[in-house]
Amino acid sequence: MPQDGAIAQPAGHLRLHFDEDRHAKGPRNLSAVEQIGSTLWLGSDEGSYLDRLSTADHANYGDHMAYSLSDFFDLPGGSDGEVDLEGLAVDRTGKRLWFTGSHSLRRKVPRIGDDGREAAHALRNINQQPNRFLLGSVGFNLDANGIVGLVPGSGRALPFDKDGSRLGEMLANDVLVGPFLAIPAKENGLDIEGIAVDGDTVFLGLRGPVLRGWAIILQLNLEPTQKGLLEPLPLTQKGRRYLRHLINLDGLGVRDLCVLGDDLLVLAGPTMDLDGPIRLFRWRKALKMTADQRVDGNPLEVLFDIPWGFRTDHAEGIALFRAPEQAEPRLLVVYDSPAKSRLHYGHYFEADLFSLR
Repeated sequence: MPQDGAIAQPAGHLRLHFDEDRHAKGPRNLSAVEQIGSTLWLGSDEGSYLDRLSTADHANYGDHMAYSLSDFFDLPGGSDGEVDLEGLAVDRTGKRLWFTGSHSLRRKVPRIGDDGREAAHALRNINQQPNRFLLGSVGFNLDANGIVGLVPGSGRALPFDKDGSRLGEMLANDVLVGPFLAIPAKENGLDIEGIAVDGDTVFLGLRGPVLRGWAIILQLNLEPTQKGLLEPLPLTQKGRRYLRHLINLDGLGVRDLCVLGDDLLVLAGPTMDLDGPIRLFRWRKALKMTADQRVDGNPLEVLFDIPWGFRTDHAEGIALFRAPEQAEPRLLVVYDSPAKSRLHYGHYFEADLFSLR
């Protein structure tokens, strides 16, 4: 492993073969990844699909299947509405695949060629896409070859509709996060970009807001109630249904989370619409937290930086990757706005593997 904060180089690569006729945009904007058995599950920040690839050699992944989230949930924005899927996580004991939308607002971007009046008119437009409020899971089964299938009718989600979500209701009165719910994601507004799970405990990493250099990770305990719904349990003496951890990521926001033993790996990157360092941290004993935490110093270790480019190759999704011939897991990384050299148009998307030792 490189020295703390040094830029790491990939120790290997995976080739991801997508069926572009079925789901053309996914390979170009990957924002989440998870490995289960012989399959990889991937999420894109466009559309409302989960993508599944499978392998026989743990190097080349293909046999692309695209699963519509509308088959498992009543999406208030319709089956074509954007979920802005930003995180995937797996509960291996409960055999459930978890995911989260960004829960963010979006400001319209001026078009190329707009004059000043037209640009101002576009920038005044802030919209709420209700499918982005999805936070939930689906059950899965594995066959004898380690290929995963999703269980019909197994979707569970925190309540949400066209007007908002249970999570938004809880955060609206939060002294730190609440004021940022009405601000678009690319302006340091609320933007969930990472999820990790340990049984019924769910960690949500926020790309924004970042407050005077401090990022935020939320911790919830989500219990199934009536069919298809989840309920957050009280976690503080005053009945607050989430914990709020303030974490010093060198001024960066959270891009993704991943469980490693009792620890959390935290992928961090710039908030708003900025380029900058992509840095991997390890928060030790994170899964043991029972109260709000300030996280810096000894519990938080900088592992390494991941290479990034100007307006390209932004690491967005991480997962532990296990191959039969490898004694220790490696870190699998997928990218949003990937470099052209990574796409290998007509052939495959190249994902990276980094050593954690």
